[in-house]
Amino acid sequence: MDHNDIKNTKRRVRLTYGERIRRTQKYLFLIIFCLLNNWLMGQLLPDSVRKYHCYLGLSLHYLSKGEYLLADSLAGMALSSFQVGARDKLIMARIKARINDTATAIHYLRLAALNGMELKNITKQTEFEHLQKTVHWQNFLKDYQGLYNQYHCNLDMDQVLEIRAIDIADQLFRRYYSGMIGITKMTIDDVKRMDSINLSQIKKYIKKYGFPKINQVGYRTLDGFYAIILHCASEYNKEFSYIDSIMKLGLYTGDFSPIYYSGVLDFHNYKNTRFEVYSSAMTEKDSFGNYILRPIENIRRVDLLRCEIGLVPLYFHMATWKINILPNGYYFDERAFRHQIDNYCGCAVSPR
Repeated sequence: MDHNDIKNTKRRVRLTYGERIRRTQKYLFLIIFCLLNNWLMGQLLPDSVRKYHCYLGLSLHYLSKGEYLLADSLAGMALSSFQVGARDKLIMARIKARINDTATAIHYLRLAALNGMELKNITKQTEFEHLQKTVHWQNFLKDYQGLYNQYHCNLDMDQVLEIRAIDIADQLFRRYYSGMIGITKMTIDDVKRMDSINLSQIKKYIKKYGFPKINQVGYRTLDGFYAIILHCASEYNKEFSYIDSIMKLGLYTGDFSPIYYSGVLDFHNYKNTRFEVYSSAMTEKDSFGNYILRPIENIRRVDLLRCEIGLVPLYFHMATWKINILPNGYYFDERAFRHQIDNYCGCAVSPR
């Protein structure tokens, strides 16, 4: 080996060493990024968004229990923390109607209409029955269409049409597969293929627009987006990290409900591990047709995990669905919790 060969060999060794340094830096960056990302996901939501969802959920629970003053305080705390869309305005209107604050109830109904709440979803609420004979209600009905049209004009129709096109294709395909429309010979592989196409379309949409916002696409379109995500998550384990990341993005901005997020994650988790994380579905039928509780992955931390994404404690979630049997190993002190809530809200409402 002559001098030039030795020189070239040293150069190659030097380049290989440099590449190793660069690769090490790259891997260190990825590790740090992953750790930082995991830490951020541990924080998951801003306090304002977390409080908004949790207080709003609790206000709905106490509204159903007939404790209207406590429900009013909790809903007020929710809206003072954060506001998004029309559903929170409708809940506040329902509570105000129950405490006979007609003027404020109509005010929130106008805000709900201005944020896209459909009239049929308003009129079916039992809290408004005694309002329907008042002049305030008649004036609201006269103004409703103008308020709703104003909301509709502010939607980004390009985004709406893109999501609805994917949603319609997804729903029609599933109806064909289930035999609801005609008789077909579609297999589960056909459904997986369709979900793969839909997921690629969702990726293009996210890259172009980001996560869809309620005030840009509306509730119906966002519900369709949720259905697409749920179907894709059910079949694609390899892509679930991507699906999870875009759902967390929607959670962070307040546009994606924690009920939606927990539903998708528990659906995916239960299919793979036979455990739920947030206990969103709660029950299933056994081989005898009886309803049994689904197992929870970490029963001792389930309320903490639910709180992190803005869900009410499991006790209230199960009470809403009138499930009286609590999971084994789960304990919740309602009296202590109520005492804490009453003191925080400044409400003199004693626990029942």
